[in-house]
Amino acid sequence: MSTVPLDRVRATDVALAGGKGANLGELMAAGLPVPAGFVVTTDAYRRAARGEPTPEDLAAITAAYADLGEPLVAVRSSATVEDLAEGSFAGQFETVLGVRGPEAVARAVRRCWASLSGPTAAAYRAYHEIDAEAAMAVVVQVLVDAEAAGVMFTADPLTGRRDRTRISAALGLGDGVVDGTVPTDEVVVRRDDGAWRVDTREVADKTHRSSLVDDTGGDTDVGTGGDTDGGTAVRAVDRPGAAALSDERCLELAELGATIQNHFGRPMDVEWAMARGRLWIVQARPITALPEPIGDPPTDWSVPDRTGMYARASIVEQLPEPLTPLFGDMVEPAVTGSLTALFREGMGDLVHPGDLTFVRVNDYAYYHYSLGGLLRMSAGAVPMALTGKLRNPGGLWRETTHPAYAHVVSRWRERDPERLAATTLLD
Repeated sequence: MSTVPLDRVRATDVALAGGKGANLGELMAAGLPVPAGFVVTTDAYRRAARGEPTPEDLAAITAAYADLGEPLVAVRSSATVEDLAEGSFAGQFETVLGVRGPEAVARAVRRCWASLSGPTAAAYRAYHEIDAEAAMAVVVQVLVDAEAAGVMFTADPLTGRRDRTRISAALGLGDGVVDGTVPTDEVVVRRDDGAWRVDTREVADKTHRSSLVDDTGGDTDVGTGGDTDGGTAVRAVDRPGAAALSDERCLELAELGATIQNHFGRPMDVEWAMARGRLWIVQARPITALPEPIGDPPTDWSVPDRTGMYARASIVEQLPEPLTPLFGDMVEPAVTGSLTALFREGMGDLVHPGDLTFVRVNDYAYYHYSLGGLLRMSAGAVPMALTGKLRNPGGLWRETTHPAYAHVVSRWRERDPERLAATTLLD
């Protein structure tokens, strides 16, 4: 079998249609909005891998394309190791957008076949230790000439939250989102009490979009219906600050994502496109690296003692993440003890037990200075700073009072010489 209509493929047909083709056929059978198309099977690839494609294979591709109406199409790789739970191979294989004409489609199919043995795909297989024998099917679908496109994760890949859907949306075609050449809006949709709502939205300064190469008079003849080998180009946009998707479309997309996730029984990474206000699903695969869920950022930063001062400095600055309970309990006596000893070395009995403690607020580390300790240490630190003591090369101490403060220090000596002496390093 050289080709098979996409609507006849199911999730169990990976060996015949590859991961992408199998998932898309499954979605189409489930009633999801998937563009019409067909799959050039792995049987045709294996025959081509032994030499040139057979005349029968080329004839079958031409006939399947004619049955589709010979429209502009997207020709996309669908390897048997692609879009699986063990590895996605996202962006590793060839995709050609905006192809028209039977000979151009055949050339694009060959490009997809060749990408199976490309260096990036080989490196990906080695890194993920994927030893399975791979074959390449090819999906040929009616092109969605998108006004906006992007990716959607039915669970938030940053927080692991299963009640969040994260949408990346760009103007134009979706290949610019996948390869990172165009900026994207980032929208998080949240499900509360069975209803979706937009939780957060970051609108990018979208200076460029991906479009077919002839959108502004390029080299191909897509607009007049001639054959073309396709391709995309990055173009400037007229309204950089405009959102790629409205809230209504984001909610509609999240609902489609929930349907896809429920159908496959696991969180999914979905590629989508919108043309003339209609949403289409053009790819779906399992999310392969989803962290354990974490909660919402804390909004209550109440402190255990409202007197004194809380600070993040010194050692605490090297602890930017929340502490685990075990680590916090183990490090607390070491931090408190060492800093208390350091302050007592400089200020003596002015530093009392409990003046400095190591506390956690929402599991973040802070120093807490008691109010009484602050007053005592401040009273001692001022004259100590004014009468700063430095050690001579010979090991003896000498006074280095700044000339601007000499008269202040003299008056303090006259009024309370014992207190002043107790605050210097000479003690």
